[in-house]
Amino acid sequence: MAFGTGHHATTAMIAEYLLTRDISGTSVFDMGCGSGILGIIACKAGAAKVEMADNDPVAVASARENILLNNSGNISVYHGGCEILLSGKTDLIVANINRPVLIDQMPVFYNALNNTGTLVISGILRTDLTEITSKAESSGFRIKDRVFREEWLMLVFSKPESQ
Repeated sequence: MAFGTGHHATTAMIAEYLLTRDISGTSVFDMGCGSGILGIIACKAGAAKVEMADNDPVAVASARENILLNNSGNISVYHGGCEILLSGKTDLIVANINRPVLIDQMPVFYNALNNTGTLVISGILRTDLTEITSKAESSGFRIKDRVFREEWLMLVFSKPESQ
């Protein structure tokens, strides 16, 4: 009933990112959580605090159900959009959503991250690379990595320490 089975290239790339980095003890926010799969992975990978949000009430209900089914307590799920990020700071934001939303919310993502925080985004096509990177850099981010799978793209940005 909600996006996020883990089979799509964009979800798989972020899942692999979460599973191949040491995120133990960090705070993670999954914006546009869909089924909650990325937040559940973050929780299972040792994140100290996991929060998720989606503007679709069906996705929120699905995420909450999947958290219970996967014995993944200590995850908070909110109904809403990027305005939820305005209430605190986090170490890592993952967002597997569409290009217009990512571009529009890039400054919100930047402000919601702790110093030296990381933003991992996907849900975008290879052809979006220049536009997304330009918006991220103009918001203060530095690109750390980019991963391509089929026609899809995952980008990893860091918030510079001096900011």
